[in-house]
Amino acid sequence: MEIQDEQNSYYSLPMPNGNVILSQEQVQLHIGNSDYEGSALALFQLLPVPKVFISIELGIAELETKLKLVKGIKDSDIVSTTFQETKITTDVLITGMNFSTNEPLHVKGVLRNGIAHSNHVNNLQAVTFYLCNFRDFHVHEPSGHSVGFELFCQASGWELKVAPVENLRDQIKNLQETGGYGFTHICRLKKTDNSKFSSQETSDYLTALFYFFSFARGSWCPTVLPVGYDENSEAIWFEWGARMTDRWSDNGLSWFDSHHAEVLPEILPGFLKLWEDDLWQSPLRSAVYWYIGSNKKAAGIDGGLILSQAALEKLSSVYNVSSNAPVERTQASKKIRRLLDELAIPVDIPKEMTNLISSKGHKNKDAPEIIAEIRNSITHQNRLVFRDALYEAWNLNLWYIEMVLLRLFEFTGHYGNRLTRGWLGQVVPVPWASEE
Repeated sequence: MEIQDEQNSYYSLPMPNGNVILSQEQVQLHIGNSDYEGSALALFQLLPVPKVFISIELGIAELETKLKLVKGIKDSDIVSTTFQETKITTDVLITGMNFSTNEPLHVKGVLRNGIAHSNHVNNLQAVTFYLCNFRDFHVHEPSGHSVGFELFCQASGWELKVAPVENLRDQIKNLQETGGYGFTHICRLKKTDNSKFSSQETSDYLTALFYFFSFARGSWCPTVLPVGYDENSEAIWFEWGARMTDRWSDNGLSWFDSHHAEVLPEILPGFLKLWEDDLWQSPLRSAVYWYIGSNKKAAGIDGGLILSQAALEKLSSVYNVSSNAPVERTQASKKIRRLLDELAIPVDIPKEMTNLISSKGHKNKDAPEIIAEIRNSITHQNRLVFRDALYEAWNLNLWYIEMVLLRLFEFTGHYGNRLTRGWLGQVVPVPWASEE
């Protein structure tokens, strides 16, 4: 692929679970009132979890100076470190030292805050970055004809291109066999009008994309290792580290069908519109966070149902505020039902969910009401009452979150229905499509 002629891949990418050499450069350590010079190797390690590892060699000959330095490090364990070439200043948590009277002092550590970046700049022309653990996807025309494996998106004044890394299928085969983490796609970001932009704008946009691609994947799928370039294609800004990342899995469900990746450029503008709304950004973060926690069953099916119910309650409350509805204290099921009704999302229990239908007995209950009862039975230690219906309630609640968010993103196309999907590539219209 051609991200930009000389910017195809700033880093040499490994096979899954390998290491990326970020930098080999001179550094300055700030300890107490003294500064010390050294040479450093920065690695982005994918195992056991993605993180930046720092190894520093300090060529200090005087024993007294060495002892002073060792004492200073032991007193704090955290050392402010400036990388001279990449212009990154960050706190390094020291995890080990090799001390000898006749050898250079070696210090090892990791980024204290997980992520570090260069000094702020305002003259970026383009940024490249990578996606970790995203699915291999296909893009189709409306006629159904496959047109390739690259995405081109325009939204909120930005232009985004997403393409597979070299030998992606071999990378994914490796991930399927071993699990872990790998770089799956390389991306380019720039302004649609080719104007310059700042590193802060970049960081903010990459955070939004992190939530967007994670919502599509159904698990945490970070944007990592961005490199910013000026108008002369010189790399002038770097970010090291990774946000939340989940190990590779083929088991997770979501609304995104990887054989129909053409929907992502359709959805991104609506996602960013909501993200940039001061009222919605925090609730959107929370909803995606709880959705992913529930979807990957991090706390089991029962815990997942509680998380998904929290997400729906949050979304329904904020939707009421956004639509200027009167604030009133009412049952969670009624608030969720109102949200679903207003967004034209069915509240009847799907006929395929026989256990959920049986659990309501002869009472005339819809899905929000019976799911709220099941959720309450969990928190009040009566979970055996609805044991057979628990999985279906959990799955239906996740479908509700997906539908609510897609509707709020103003999407009217086709998606993968987690409740009925039988094969990869099977998509259906969103429930409200007939109303548009």
